This record gives sequence, C-alpha cells and structure tokens, in this order.
Amino acid sequence: MIRSLVVLFVAMAGSLQAGVSLATEVFRNGSEIRIEAPISVLPVSGFLPLRVELRNEGTREMRWSLTCKSSYHERGMRARGGVGSDPITGEIVSRFAVSCPQREERSIDLLVPIHIRPDFTGGERIVTIEGSSKELNSSLSGSMAVEGLTYVFGVSQDLLGDLNDKIIHGLSGRGSSLYRATYASVIGGEIDPDQLPKDWRAYAGYDALALSHEDYLKQEQGVKLALDQWVRAGGNLILLAESDTAPEGFVPGARPNGLGHQSLLNCGPDFDDFDGNEFVELLRKSETSLVKIETEYSDYTWLVGTELGKRTLQKSFLLVALIVFAIVVGPINLFFWAGRNRRHRLFFTTPLISLVASVLLVGFIVFRDGFGGDGARAILMEVGGSDDKTAVILQEQFSRNGVLLTSGFTIDEQTVLVPVKAPSSDLNRFDSASGKGNFNLEISKTNEGWDVSGDLFQSRSENAQVLRSVVPSRERLQLISGTSKAPQMTSSFAYPLTQVFYTDKEGGVWMASSIEPGSTVTMTATQSKNPVEELAAPVSRFGQTNQRIIKQLLERKNSFAAIAGEAPGIESHPAIDWQESPTLITGLVSQ
Repeated sequence: MIRSLVVLFVAMAGSLQAGVSLATEVFRNGSEIRIEAPISVLPVSGFLPLRVELRNEGTREMRWSLTCKSSYHERGMRARGGVGSDPITGEIVSRFAVSCPQREERSIDLLVPIHIRPDFTGGERIVTIEGSSKELNSSLSGSMAVEGLTYVFGVSQDLLGDLNDKIIHGLSGRGSSLYRATYASVIGGEIDPDQLPKDWRAYAGYDALALSHEDYLKQEQGVKLALDQWVRAGGNLILLAESDTAPEGFVPGARPNGLGHQSLLNCGPDFDDFDGNEFVELLRKSETSLVKIETEYSDYTWLVGTELGKRTLQKSFLLVALIVFAIVVGPINLFFWAGRNRRHRLFFTTPLISLVASVLLVGFIVFRDGFGGDGARAILMEVGGSDDKTAVILQEQFSRNGVLLTSGFTIDEQTVLVPVKAPSSDLNRFDSASGKGNFNLEISKTNEGWDVSGDLFQSRSENAQVLRSVVPSRERLQLISGTSKAPQMTSSFAYPLTQVFYTDKEGGVWMASSIEPGSTVTMTATQSKNPVEELAAPVSRFGQTNQRIIKQLLERKNSFAAIAGEAPGIESHPAIDWQESPTLITGLVSQ
C-alpha cells in the first residue's frame, strides 16, 4: 500500500548509494567490469537501463557475453484462485556482447527488456545477469528484484534527504489523494544523475522521474534530448526547484507537441514549501501506469480488440473427434482389424490410426484457421513544430493468429513494445479473467533492431500489444501567408491527408476535405464543427487513457488533426494481415 513508499524512502535516505551495483569483478592485471543500474527500481514495463563500465589493462581485447533474464514469480496463495491455483511465471531472456580494446576504458549503456507483472495479486519480478569472458576465463552474476507495484518513479539522489519527511507527511494518511485513487503500492527509486542514459526508451517504463533543478541543468544535451523524447512519447518529468523559474526550453504543463506531461514544482528554499500531496498529484498524471495497462485492454470496451469478431475453439467438435478416435483405435481396431488371431497387426494399425487422426486434425485446423493471422490496430502519429525533426507513433494492436510457422520477428530498435491482456476468450493463452498463463520471450540485439521470439505471437491464439516509437520525420503542415483572411496550408507529407482540421491561435477552427502531397489548400472556416466531435470515430478505437490524451491534442491552439490512409504503422510479425487502419495524425502547424 501507500505505506510501502514511506518505508522505501526511509530506507533510501539512510542506506542506498549512487545507483545500484549489480555486479563487479576486478582482475589481477587491474582489468575491471562493473554493471550498474542508474535507477534503483525496476520499471513497470519496457526496458531496465544498465551501464557496463569496462577497464582493460591486458594486452588483448576483453570481451564479455551477458545473458539477462527478467522473470515473474507469484508467491503465496492467489487472491482470486485460492489454494491449488497455478502460479503465474514467465521469463524474458536477452543477450548482449560487450568488449573493450586493450589499454582502454569503455562505458556501454544496455537496455534489458522487462517482464510486466501479470496481475495485482502480488508476486516478485526479478532481473538476473550472468556474464562470461573466455579471454579472462571468468564469470560474474547479479540481480535486482521488486515486489508487486503500480506507480513507479525515480528521484534524484540529492533530493532524498529533503523529500523524506515531506513524502511521509503527504502520503502516510488515508486523506492522501493517491491512497483514495488506487489500492496498489507506490514505489520510488533513486536516480544517479551522473549515469542517465541518452536513449528515451530507458525511461519508457517509469511512471515519472523527479529531478532537482540543478541535476537537470548539468545534464548533457543528449540526456536532455532523451528526456524530451520520453515526455513527447508519454512520459512524466517533474523538476523540483526553489523558485518558479524553469530552465530554458522546459515548458511546465501538458506538452505543446507530445503525449506526456512535465511539471515544475516550487519547493522553496530548503524545500520548506514542498507539498507531498501536490507531488502525488503530479505522479497521477502519468499515463504509463500498470493500472491502465492491465485494465484497459482486457475487456470489450476496447474497440480494436473486438473488430475481428469473436471465435471459439469449437470444443464440441474436438470432443466428438476424441470420441471417434477412441472408438476407432479401441474396439474397431482391436476386434475387426486386429482380431484374436491377428494381434500382431496392432503394431501397425495403432500408429497408423494415430497418424491419420493427427493429419486429419491438423488439416481441419489449417482449413479453419489458415496460416498467418488477422489483425486490427489503431495508430496515432504526433508530429512536432518547425524545429522538431521527429514524430511520435502510438500504436495499439490486436491479432488473431492461425498457424504460424515461426513466432519470431524483428522490430525496429526505436520501438518500445508492451504486451497487454487481450479480452478473455478461448484463444487467449493468457486468460484475462483468471490471470493464468505463461509468458516467455527470447530477445537478441542486432544491427536491424531486436530479434524477438516466444509468446508475443503464438499459433491459434489472440494477442495484444501497445507500441510506441520516436522516429525521424520532416513531414509537416505549414501555414502559408495569403492575401485573404482564410489560412493556406501546404503539406510535406508523402501521402494524402483527409478531414484536415486546423485550430488557429485564437481558437478558430478551419477545415479542408483533403490535402495532397506538396499541394497548397485554402482552408474553410467552420463554426458548427470541431476536431473532437468530427474525429470521434478514430479516437474511440484507442484505449480510454489514450483517448483522453488524444482529445487534449485535438483541443490545442495552432495545431492540426487529419486522417491518412497510407501512413505506415510500426511493423511487427510479418505473417499478420493487418486490416486497413487509417492513421490519425496530429501536430503543431509550422510557420
């Protein structure tokens, strides 16, 4: 419960060092390997950032093979199932290779894929690391673990002493707003500000990050860019300062060009004005929480999960098939084909009957379900303004698979993929109602991205995922000055846009039925229409949390919203035939 945050902060203030050291090995020749976690708590999903420090004092290259396992283990009696229920277990295995030339030092950042927690009933998630080096004839190991949790955030090391008493005061009573809002625990971890990664995906699984004003200012530009991209992709960044003065480029409030939120909390000198409840309210602005991940995609209010209809396993047919098989392989086989004086035929007829039955059953499955699978998805692309050369893609997808010849696929390295519970059905291998099931993955880093195999896409199953990516993009809508009062827009998108809405700086709404690539169109004023109402259908296909975010994007001034039928989505399993899914494109208008 909320009390767990209080206990953790008391512990951190007195004992934790900078970051978390998972493994260290020092050799006789002075060579060394250290593996540390810049944030001392496991994220909700996505990746755990790790930093590998190598020092090679030898005369040849030092190479290490690292195997990281992220697993979930339920402990004790299940809250819903009681005694005798199956425990939920799952494991994601990822492999990395790191090296350091002779007489050099290297610092390498790794992203370890993290296993999500399947339900609210408790349990433990563990990350273990095992490394080996043939050159040094050595090995090392380490681990991190965390009990069941919901809200996860990191806080700068130098803030711990100042925050400790304030957090306890703000969260210890039942009057706390977060206590009333959720029955699950809140876990805070320590951030080492000197080790923050330069990759936004390292922060994607955390509900919020809290940094001091000083820690933010001293970050390299690459770290600030990563934090900015994380906020654009839905992150929640909180700066704690002694005044209301924000750093250059840091705009408190909902992002003008993104899905996330960033805040500046004036705590006064020596944190005299810090309000624990206000800090908790800022935590609640997070949109990546496991609460939302677990509840929004497992029922039939999620339209993408219902667009393929409902299919059952035809259990009655399977029962009849088993009965027929039992009759044929039993009495018919025993008394007709291998009678009293022909018992030796059983050595041939029994396996032959089994083989024929298997072929017929496989043939029926292939005839009914086919190869590959069908999928539905909702896609949002959010583009920035004139100075921003990236776009954020948010994609929710659901697939019903037939026979898959392979479960493996390659996904772009800039993508964060989070498996979520699909609506309960006969084909759902991880049952949303009972919470039973296994989830295992094998992941390897390659030059093309991540090679993934395992339980993300299984034969004869239904699966769901939420994907986010920050991709390079110069596609924009640009406002062109004209002689009339009506604004003119030119498009640099590579595909046509339809149902284009533009909300100007005064809040006036303009529209165009379509804009072709490279063309300029004069917008038409409208008083009776607004983007939120006119684009309600594509917006409603997303989960509830993302619907709220998208509606906020549609209400911004100096912004546009449009539909694109040819915009690319995030590719995953190549055997899935995705239904046509027009992309909703939003963004600021370039000047």
